[in-house]
Parts: sequence; C-alpha cells; structure tokens
Amino acid sequence: MKGLQKSLEGIPAKEYRWGTLLLSLLPGFLIAVVFRLLALTVREKKTVGSVDYPANSLIVVFHPEFLVCLAARKFWIERCKHMAYLGSHTFASYVTSVICWLDRLPAIRYDRKKPGRPIDQVREYLRANTQTPFAFRTDSGGPYYRVRPSAAGLSATTNRPVVCMRQVVDRAWVVNQHYIPMPFSTVTTYVGDPIPASDLAALSNEEATALIQREMEALVPAVRRASSELAVKSLLVAK
Repeated sequence: MKGLQKSLEGIPAKEYRWGTLLLSLLPGFLIAVVFRLLALTVREKKTVGSVDYPANSLIVVFHPEFLVCLAARKFWIERCKHMAYLGSHTFASYVTSVICWLDRLPAIRYDRKKPGRPIDQVREYLRANTQTPFAFRTDSGGPYYRVRPSAAGLSATTNRPVVCMRQVVDRAWVVNQHYIPMPFSTVTTYVGDPIPASDLAALSNEEATALIQREMEALVPAVRRASSELAVKSLLVAK
C-alpha cells in the first residue's frame, strides 16, 4: 500500500480498468452535478449520536440509504472526510464514485479477477491502513436492510470496532427501493456507539451479526420510520 495518497482514491493507477473508467466519466459527472445541486437544498436537521468514533472504525450503512448520503454531502465532507468507502472495478461502481472522487474520498476496490475472495482483499486493506475509518454497505446486492455476516467477520479478524449509521430523509422518491431526497427535504443522521471488536469476537458469527442487526434497527425510532415511509412518493414499485 505504498503511495496510498498518490492517486485519486489511494489506489495504484495500474489497478483501474481504464476503458470502463473512461466510459463511466460522463454519466458519473452528470450524476455528480445533479447531487451537488440537490445538496444545496437538502437540510441536515441534526445528528443523533457522536461522530467522534475511533479512527479504525468499520462504519456499517444500508445500501438503500446511500443516495441520502450523497445528498447529505455536507455531513460527509465536514465530519467524515477521511473515511474510505468500498467499491469495485465495475462500470456501475465507477459511475456512482465520480461524486466521491470530486470530494477526494479514498476508496478500497475489490476485484473479482484478482486471486482471492473480495472479502480477503478488503481485509488486506484494513490491516494495512489501520487508522482509516471504513464505510461499507453491508446489504449490497440484497436482501436490503439485512446485515451480512461479513461485517462481524471483518471486525473480529481486523480488531476494528463496528459503528452503525443510518440517514433518514423526511421526503423522498423511491427508485428500486433506494431513497432519493426531494429538494428542500431534511435529513437526520443516526450514529450508534462503537461496538468493540472484542465483544463481537466473543460471540459466534451468527450472534454477532444479529447484534449488529439489532443495533441498526434500534438507531431509527419506529415512529420516525413510519412517518418517513408515509411521506415517500414512489417512482418505481420495489421488486
């Protein structure tokens, strides 16, 4: 991981698929412009919980809420600017990453064509960059809102605490189960207390996964969830 800070995301240039990357730039830039304009109107109401988590934290988020993260740009840039995020070397990942590149957020990208499993590539990064908070969408690919066993496994094998984070918007469109904040909507961020790696390692992986799931669900009060869902206008019916 020498030269971690020398490239756009902290990834050696030779690891990118440049043909795919170049094709992604125009649509990615257009999406970035839309979300930057949207971010000018989206208001952050408050943050419930502390963002003063340990520097080596694993930040667990849900995939359907990551567009809320992009719209709540001020929160991520001002408070989470040193956080790395998880991506891959695919067209879709490059497209959605352009907005993060413009904000100079570091990333770790797994490559399915490399030797070893993607989870092993992520674990190698975490061990080499021990003081970089790392955010990942635990339910990427579905089923959504379900914590995967890999979250607890990464914590136990890298000795990193888990911090659960949710972002709820009061008015949104829903596209393929993903929330897109409406202009002039309000976002509330919920941050859980760090769950020590030792606590998760003392449990079976199934028990540790269930613990993280409960923490994710407990972050957003039921009344808040219900009112948010009632305010949503769907563009596409969820699958």
